[in-house]
Amino acid sequence: MKKAYTLLITLILITLFSSLANTILEIKSIKKESIKNQVLYLQAKNHLTFLEELLEDEDLSTIETFIIEDENFLIEAKKSSSSKNILLSVKAYNSDIRVTKELNLK
Repeated sequence: MKKAYTLLITLILITLFSSLANTILEIKSIKKESIKNQVLYLQAKNHLTFLEELLEDEDLSTIETFIIEDENFLIEAKKSSSSKNILLSVKAYNSDIRVTKELNLK
């Protein structure tokens, strides 16, 4: 009878500790994904700022579409149909991160 109780307690402890370990690993995985997305968002914002500064020096009346392809990002500027605004967009290839901004033409 003692062997049965020992086996039951062992099985309960193994189940308890394996579920606890699984939960800890899931939390660590979610944290890593969150940090990765934060870094990609900061890089996208930096690319957007760079594109904005780059276009300040250019004659925007002649630009219809401007595209730069990076290994991680697609950076583009498109003139709107009304030709009064330019839409700046930075999209990460391997995630759902996209940063946009609209520039008014003078």
